[in-house]
Amino acid sequence: MRKSTDFEPDRDLIIVSGTVTGPADRARCRMIVDTGCAITMLTPELARTIGYQSRDRMRGSIVSSPGGVTLGYFVVILELATLGFHVENVLVNVGEFDVTSHRRRDDVQADALLGLTFLDHFNYEIRSYESRILVQRADE
Repeated sequence: MRKSTDFEPDRDLIIVSGTVTGPADRARCRMIVDTGCAITMLTPELARTIGYQSRDRMRGSIVSSPGGVTLGYFVVILELATLGFHVENVLVNVGEFDVTSHRRRDDVQADALLGLTFLDHFNYEIRSYESRILVQRADE
């Protein structure tokens, strides 16, 4: 089944709401849809909220971006839900990231970057002019 999700039309980034689940809790979050991000990324604060710490890591990580180099760690979270769907056992990178809106010149409040470790489960179409994303499971 194809589902539609609206996003904020007045930003230069695509931001959607989501829910992440870990061993200790479930938390709502704001996620930047980033089709150039291979691995979904969570802030350390969000990871701690749902029950993950550095000691739970599979291994450490180093992420290079235009903003600099970020040290973090990889974990597999129990579930990630957004865009009308959920995926269990999602590999994420936990680390700091700063995002500035070029249109508004202010910091964007987001807890996660929604990357391909989630998006690869789907076919999706981003309709920027309409401020919505159409999503369908890849196996349908």
